[in-house]
Amino acid sequence: MGWPRSPPPWNNNASRRFNSRPPLRGVQVGEFCSTAAGPYGAMPLADMGAEIVKREPR
Repeated sequence: MGWPRSPPPWNNNASRRFNSRPPLRGVQVGEFCSTAAGPYGAMPLADMGAEIVKREPR
């Protein structure tokens, strides 16, 4: 992925005509990771509309 990131595919004018919504809207995902892979793994899910609940070790 380059910077700046392109908008998600459902967030364009063509998809608005069909009243589409992000595919994971309303889904909660728990992230229990202490390495850098956790945020990078959760980012595509958040881009698709999921709510990410992050739990970090103390």
